[in-house]
Amino acid sequence: MDSLLYPVIVPFAFPQGLPRDRQRAWSRLYSRAALGVSARLSGAPCGPCAKDARGAPLPFEGWRWTVSDTQGLAAALVARRPAGIDVERIRPVSSALLRRLATDAEWERAGGREPETAVRLFSAKEAVLKAVGAGLAGLAKCGLEGRGPEGNTLLLSFAGRPYRVVQTFLKDAVVSVALDAHPGADVAWTVCCPWPDPGPGVRL
Repeated sequence: MDSLLYPVIVPFAFPQGLPRDRQRAWSRLYSRAALGVSARLSGAPCGPCAKDARGAPLPFEGWRWTVSDTQGLAAALVARRPAGIDVERIRPVSSALLRRLATDAEWERAGGREPETAVRLFSAKEAVLKAVGAGLAGLAKCGLEGRGPEGNTLLLSFAGRPYRVVQTFLKDAVVSVALDAHPGADVAWTVCCPWPDPGPGVRL
């Protein structure tokens, strides 16, 4: 199984005056562009980006894919192994979400409930949920177990199975890649600016 993963991050801006109902499609364009770059770096074919009835990405030719986007940032990853990617802007988190996101013991392991810590934990859990193909309904099964020896790594579990989440930071945002806890796996981050060519086979 490939030990190096190539997550791709694409910063972008909406065209001036773009209607709000078009912004989702614009974000999706950049997500697919990032997906095409990750596929090329990984040596993967560009597939149809099909999803199942629940909206979960379907593998193609033995490759798995995962995408995420938020205001002005898109991220994607193509890999042989189960993996999930998530990007979030660092912002205040409501008390209701803080209670739902983690237990008191998890917050103690995280080192506090400040916005950066909370968003970092939320992004890590979201990446794990994508890796296992679960939605936010599975949040209660996803727990923070501790931190890795590197400052950019969190150790999580889902239903008792361990996952390692590697993170990187861009100004006021965090990007998380979740993968199984196999010690030989690593990530090589790529930030594309300006927007790259989506490449052949990437369907918008």
